[in-house]
Amino acid sequence: MTNPYAAQEASHEGAVAANGMVTGPTREALRGTKVWVKLVGILLLIGAVFTVLAAVAVMLGVGTMGGSKQNSLPLAMIAVMCTFYFVIAAIYVFLGMYLLKYARAIGQLMVDGDVATLELALQSQQKFWRLAGIMVLIMLVLSLNGIVAAIVIPMMASR
Repeated sequence: MTNPYAAQEASHEGAVAANGMVTGPTREALRGTKVWVKLVGILLLIGAVFTVLAAVAVMLGVGTMGGSKQNSLPLAMIAVMCTFYFVIAAIYVFLGMYLLKYARAIGQLMVDGDVATLELALQSQQKFWRLAGIMVLIMLVLSLNGIVAAIVIPMMASR
């Protein structure tokens, strides 16, 4: 019969060993993801730069978009487009920075193997996934609204 109040035995496969250090399998799993995390973080920052360049191009191209007053886009629509581009760029920067902070914490974990460093890495990852999840939900709602609008607006226009 086992004692339900006895301390649990530490598993070799757990994240933390008895001495408070991160175990080898956990460190290896994180080491294997560090390069990919860093790559995606850098690509997000590059994407942010391209998004800002696209917003600037839209702003600079306002005079040449239509050729005549009849075909040019309203200034308010261009402002909304540029604002949207800048917001997306800011989100890319935050996502990229969270991933780069995560990659740096993994690198530090490889050096010191300390549980506090593992916690820092996981907190950065948590922030990344929280923001990414919120963005996915927002895009889902916007997509569904667009689908509904694509169905309803033509029906209302034909009446």
